[in-house]
Amino acid sequence: MVKCQSGIARTIGKPSQQSHEPMNTTLSSTQWQHLQSLFEHAESMETSAADALIASLRQEDALIAETLAAMLSAHRQWQQRTGAAMETLVAAASPSAVGARLGAFTLVKEIGRGGMGTVYLGERADGQVQQQVAIKVLHARNLDDNTRARFQREREILASFDHPGIARLLDVGESEAGEPYYVMEYLRGLPIDAHCDQNHLSIRERLNLFRGICDAVQYAHGKLILHRDIKPSNIIVDAAGVPKLIDFGIAKPMQLLDVAAAEETAAHHRFFSPVNAAPEQIRGESVSVACDVYQLGTLLHELLCGKSIFDIHAKSAAELERHICSTIPQLPSSVAATASEATLQARALHTAPSLARALHGDLDAIVQRTVRKEPHLRYTSVEQLSQDIECHLQDRPVQGRRGSRAYRVSRFVKRNWRGLGVAAVAMLSVSTFTGLLMRQVDHTIAERDRAVEASKLAEAVTSFLIEIFESGNPMQMQRPDVSIKMALDRGRDLLVERLDDNPLIRARLADTLSNIYMSLDDTESALELSLQAVELRESLAASDPLVLARQLQAAGTMLLINNRYEDARLALLRAKSIFERHDAGLEETWKVELTLLRLAARDDETFACPKMDDLNTRLLAMGREFAFEAGTVFVSAVHCGVPTTPRLKWLEQRARILSDSVNQEDAAEAVQYYRVQQVLANLLLLQRRVGEADQLNDRLLERQIRVYGEQSWFATEAILTRGVGAFLRKDYTQARTWLHHAEENYIKIARGRPHRIIAIVSHALGQLYEIGYGDVSSALRYYARAAEVGVLGDGPGSSLAAIYKTDYAMLLLQQSGEPEKAALLLREAVKILPASQSHGAKARIGLAAALIDSGRGSEAESLLNIPQQGLIEAELSAPGIGERLRLLRAQR
Repeated sequence: MVKCQSGIARTIGKPSQQSHEPMNTTLSSTQWQHLQSLFEHAESMETSAADALIASLRQEDALIAETLAAMLSAHRQWQQRTGAAMETLVAAASPSAVGARLGAFTLVKEIGRGGMGTVYLGERADGQVQQQVAIKVLHARNLDDNTRARFQREREILASFDHPGIARLLDVGESEAGEPYYVMEYLRGLPIDAHCDQNHLSIRERLNLFRGICDAVQYAHGKLILHRDIKPSNIIVDAAGVPKLIDFGIAKPMQLLDVAAAEETAAHHRFFSPVNAAPEQIRGESVSVACDVYQLGTLLHELLCGKSIFDIHAKSAAELERHICSTIPQLPSSVAATASEATLQARALHTAPSLARALHGDLDAIVQRTVRKEPHLRYTSVEQLSQDIECHLQDRPVQGRRGSRAYRVSRFVKRNWRGLGVAAVAMLSVSTFTGLLMRQVDHTIAERDRAVEASKLAEAVTSFLIEIFESGNPMQMQRPDVSIKMALDRGRDLLVERLDDNPLIRARLADTLSNIYMSLDDTESALELSLQAVELRESLAASDPLVLARQLQAAGTMLLINNRYEDARLALLRAKSIFERHDAGLEETWKVELTLLRLAARDDETFACPKMDDLNTRLLAMGREFAFEAGTVFVSAVHCGVPTTPRLKWLEQRARILSDSVNQEDAAEAVQYYRVQQVLANLLLLQRRVGEADQLNDRLLERQIRVYGEQSWFATEAILTRGVGAFLRKDYTQARTWLHHAEENYIKIARGRPHRIIAIVSHALGQLYEIGYGDVSSALRYYARAAEVGVLGDGPGSSLAAIYKTDYAMLLLQQSGEPEKAALLLREAVKILPASQSHGAKARIGLAAALIDSGRGSEAESLLNIPQQGLIEAELSAPGIGERLRLLRAQR
């Protein structure tokens, strides 16, 4: 309002020329406030609507009406002059580059211009093939650091995508003037709303098209990227009818969202479309997956009923923001009740009530859930939203609607109307109704019986557990040294004595006791009880298949821990098959997927490790409530694959994201938090950031000893990390103390099993004695144990086992005179470790040396082609290795 007051000051001060009565030309403060409110409301109106408003005001307050008219007139003139000036400035600052050449393409015409840059239609100019592309060029006036960073981030995000529903990036570069650009596939099509209307798509067809966009957005979330500006103009449906998501100009990696929130607090950084923006975006708060879910909801609302979720034409920016943050939008069916003829024709319908009926119920509930003001009350993922739409299309109950039993029955009837129709032909209507009613009664009785059975089961379990711990009473057993272990052993006997005639309760208790034995590191007893639970479940005629699948999954994990790998694989595949037959979601199947991948990694890490990373990403994208599951997968993924520098940085970044995602107030998630923190300390050590690792590990060690005891698994992991840190600081005395302490603890914990952790601590001791003390015999002994146990614990395809073999073989070559044994170990390592990694380079150089010394130099030829990255990393852990490679090349 301030911008136009000076232009109308003279008008306010003069009486109307047509008035014969003197008019009070002084406005009170109350009138000024009223006038300001009227102006804010009228400035965005159409001219005719504003004139009508002024005409009605003249009947109430002529001075207010005339003043408002003068203000609006001055404001429109100011807008026209400013708009013309801005167009001139924009054209001068960013002249059209039509006809210029960028890379292999010539710019043919402008097809879009925005705040950051201009989009051109480009044609390939090198004559090799005919190709049209879209080229986005950053405006020269926008070449500040912030905008460059935003544009570069957009290019990097697009380069990471490979999905049919996201426009493909073809090339990037800079013009001779230093203007960055990127080249995209040119989409011949229309925005999704225009495509739907022009082709008269039905509601079902629109929903199927919308699910395609959900799939693209979910894919981006799987890459930990939020779009943050989902609207009709950013979705182009191509000639084949495939919707394509475009414009990731304000997209952000999820780990950068706090920074994004800080940027967007300033109005000049709000690049998103207001009408589609989530309330948290408007408020400048941190955003999450729920932001894109909200924007998809606004898009779905518009596709269904033909109007934006909020009317942007009749409101000022301030009013629009208030509506978005506080007003509950109309249901799509309510908007559809007054739909225009054009809206109905575009949806292949004839009357507004028919459109309202099509949207009422499920679709109203789905849209309403997506656009809740509170992010945590929306769908937890885009995948969940898409599945609800699929349920609606298949006439199944949707999650977004808390339906009654009658609603669920109606869904059943609608799904099976053909079958019910045939039955209706064969039977009288009354008989059909009676049959359905009796089925419902039977269902109710079955539900009641299950509730009674569950109550009996809970009572029996409680009584049994009380009896176990009563049997552990020293007074009853007449001995003072009764332990929990003895009480549990007594419980195993009681399972048969007390519950031989109730296999359901026996199965439940066997599973419970199995978990308790596992927490005490008695893996053999845990496995025995877990297999017993599976057997009992299979003997039950009415066993719940999903419960059986969970039991098979638990048994598979126990079999893996006890090194029965083939049995574990068979149990897990059975569980996976049951889950698939019953359409179980990722929240149910992730454990089976993870354990099968851990088994696969024993033989082929190149297959299993990327899939573990992908599983972790999918769980993380499902929201904060799946942080525990994502953390569990992450801990396994860390130990899979070669620890190259890029992977270490990626793992560190993921560890920090997971640490920020868990709720430390929850006991289970707190355990996961400290596991991830311990992994983070180890990752810092692998990057030679010893000071940071020690600082973090000191806090962890004190906490783990206090909570779990000094000889616990958690505390011993922190003790091992402290020993490795001391070794990297070259404090070999402290390193020996801590590493031997960890060795003693792990031997007790593993109980003679060839556990992978024994290999890890043995390898660390081998390095200590070789490098720190020059004690070759001790180093060889520990390296040999690491190589042997590493294969048994991690599998023959493990990169860690290959690393242990490499260090063992390299010392054998230098000291023991066993070149054949060393060469055999190195051949195995070379098959697994890439040449671009430290130990992969060392293994090749060592094997080449052994071959040349034995007169087989021709076989060494290919081994000496070491990438520069591999040499750099190898030199960090073995100074002088590069010189050795140079000498070997000279000997060929």
